[in-house]
Amino acid sequence: MCYTFRQCYLEVLMSCRIVPRVVLMAMFPLVLAGCPEVANVESIGGLVYARGYVAENPDAPRDEHTYVLKDLLMDVLIPTDGPAADRPAFLVMHGGAFTGGSRGRNDLVRYARRVASAGYVCFLIDYRLEGEAPPAPEQWNGVPLTATIHAAAVDARAALRYIRANAETYGVDPDRIAAGGASAGSVTAFNIAMYGSDTFQDDGPGFSVPPENNPGLDVSVAAVVDLWGGGSLAIGAFDANDPPVMMVHGTLDFTAGVSFPESLVTLDALNDAGIPVVYHLLPGEGHSAWDAKVDGKDLAELTLDFLELYLP
Repeated sequence: MCYTFRQCYLEVLMSCRIVPRVVLMAMFPLVLAGCPEVANVESIGGLVYARGYVAENPDAPRDEHTYVLKDLLMDVLIPTDGPAADRPAFLVMHGGAFTGGSRGRNDLVRYARRVASAGYVCFLIDYRLEGEAPPAPEQWNGVPLTATIHAAAVDARAALRYIRANAETYGVDPDRIAAGGASAGSVTAFNIAMYGSDTFQDDGPGFSVPPENNPGLDVSVAAVVDLWGGGSLAIGAFDANDPPVMMVHGTLDFTAGVSFPESLVTLDALNDAGIPVVYHLLPGEGHSAWDAKVDGKDLAELTLDFLELYLP
């Protein structure tokens, strides 16, 4: 369902003060059920999509760091039926507050397999985390985690370039690539979709882009899928030319940096900028509501409805 800030606000007021919970559940059916397994998807694991700089001794003070390159890995989920060329692609990024998580999270993989089963080639990536102390330009070094947020976006854009460089291999249409994820992963999706192409291209002065990272290729995305994350870091870059966004958020999610109230700020900014947005409100749900259903549809089905609208 499409929401405005005002509609969301009114729904929350209703859930808190006026409408009994049993009626709310009838209005917004949220059913807990695991995503079904699928058979028509081939998995290719552990591919190196790029290389990124990490601190050789992460525990040393940042101004004393020396850096080495590490391999960045992805798994690819390929539908085994339907056309073998010109398929849409979906770059999927895990959550974990930029301090943990991985592309192999069971809930993330189940979700991506469901999307892949409908004909999308899904690319699940790992990106550099806070414990690796990745470098970043000076303006991204002043606040905890911001250097890692920058590095995650650099890695995600390297993944986009990998997909385009290998589009023929995976049967992907390079003009139909969506990006999304959960929590920190969706923050990263917003960053790479909304900021200009001159941002997040490298780790800053003194850090050349490895040639295997396919520098110079297009880093645009055609749509953004946000699962309980938010675009607050990218709001200043919003404009009417940015890609459409789907947002999913629980009303009881007060996770720092990606809370429900912050998602409403993002929603308001998207509407103000004239960016198409579909917002799915999850009354009574907190963070990581992987098993939620809205109007009988699970997260993968909601995602497919959105992607089929904007990646026809």
